Amino acid sequence: MKFEDLKHVSVLVGRYFVTGCTAVIIHFSAMAFSVEVLGIYETIASAIGFLMGATFNYCIQRLWVFRSSVPHRSALQRFILVTATTSAINVALFSLLFALLPFHYLIIQAFVTGCIFLLNFTLNWKITFREPAAEPPEAQAQDAGR
Repeated sequence: MKFEDLKHVSVLVGRYFVTGCTAVIIHFSAMAFSVEVLGIYETIASAIGFLMGATFNYCIQRLWVFRSSVPHRSALQRFILVTATTSAINVALFSLLFALLPFHYLIIQAFVTGCIFLLNFTLNWKITFREPAAEPPEAQAQDAGR
């Protein structure tokens, strides 16, 4: 990997981390409010918080982290697929650990969030906000000749 590429990835990861931390604050706040004030079951509250954080993430990741010009229709569909997948992983892992470990639900959620951070980054970078590859000049020349 070239230095420029490494620098670019580092910037993306840094921005992703900042937006991710903000989304985690949204997630945990919504989760704690749902459990402590509304009396919602912890696993359901985890899903609610995750989805609220994910909504924030889509907007900020598209505009600031990846600076994507992929049309919303395409990017949003992919984001929903990635989010549904990682949401299922979040809920399943949280449920398993909450049932097995004697820790507070927020401690368990912090661990789960850490586990899926890199998975989310990779999937959103490589799938959700990936710009379409430019056609090689040879293909453009063939298309022009048709």
